[in-house]
Amino acid sequence: ELTVWSAGLDTSFKVEEQYKKYIGHEVKVLLNSGRREKGVILAYNDNLILQTKKKKKGSRKEYIDTEVFIPKKEIKETKLKINFK
Repeated sequence: ELTVWSAGLDTSFKVEEQYKKYIGHEVKVLLNSGRREKGVILAYNDNLILQTKKKKKGSRKEYIDTEVFIPKKEIKETKLKINFK
């Protein structure tokens, strides 16, 4: 059995440079309210701007891309979403 481990890969973002480094990558964000968002980072300045996919009402396979603006002070934790493809 082979176990592969990358130290620190699942830790939350600590500094602003990490948000800027991962623009274009998918992240999971936990807000202070307990709500969660998942999407691709489009920008990071006064707000974190994510592109998210929401299911289109009445459709099983159609999605709508939306932009979500999250103020910095509302972010409790952000982690990089790891995709193994």
